[in-house]
Amino acid sequence: NLKSGNAIFINSRLLHMTNHISDDGEYVSINFPTKMISILTGSKLESDFVQPFTMNYNLPAILLTNDDEWQKNIISMLTDLCNFCKDEEVYAKDYEIAVRLQSIWLYFIRNVKNYSCNSSKSFVRKQEYIQLMLSYIHDNFMANISLSDISNSAHISQAECSRLFRKVLDISPYE
Repeated sequence: NLKSGNAIFINSRLLHMTNHISDDGEYVSINFPTKMISILTGSKLESDFVQPFTMNYNLPAILLTNDDEWQKNIISMLTDLCNFCKDEEVYAKDYEIAVRLQSIWLYFIRNVKNYSCNSSKSFVRKQEYIQLMLSYIHDNFMANISLSDISNSAHISQAECSRLFRKVLDISPYE
């Protein structure tokens, strides 16, 4: 649950969803494309300053509040970016958005470089199974997909498939 003025960093490899927004709430999602923050795919910048964070299951999500100065600054930078995106009459707007995303990323990684929550092997395995199954569904949604097809995509039983969907996503595979 987020309070007004808070934000949350959700890592690229973590499954997540929003299931309720209050009547006066607002959901704003800002994506940090790895190709953009890496500057060049396969570069040392990517291997040193992007992948160690985006590929790290020990950094699943971080609640950002106004209680910590660095988090308050990140929230402010994100808010400024959202406001900037609403301004339609700016030359090279996309380029500036890219530069701002890179600046926010740099500030973020400097402050979380030693962060670790030590995700269990079970948590990581469940995430991997769900990702495999959701990718299968995404790639084959036009076909007549069975529970067996979904579970086979992750090499698990149908019962385990159903349990994981309920536990991780709070829905059934059919939903």
